[in-house]
Amino acid sequence: MDFRDFQRIDLYAKNANMFRDEQGQPRPLARIGDRPAVWYKTFSDMETVMGHGGQLASFEAVFSPRGRTADRAFYGTAPPA
Repeated sequence: MDFRDFQRIDLYAKNANMFRDEQGQPRPLARIGDRPAVWYKTFSDMETVMGHGGQLASFEAVFSPRGRTADRAFYGTAPPA
């Protein structure tokens, strides 16, 4: 598995962040044409309200070490209570 271009983000880069780019600007998750339409942080917040198990959490389910429910590797969510 190589995460140097995961959703257009180099997860191996020092200080890699799904929510903000290298300049500290909000990172878009989806675009309509060339215009950002959805932002990672907004989408993540929506998933938090809706409950664990959304699209971003699915990355953790697929790519996290088997059998682990803590120490989230991708974007810092806590395991469900």
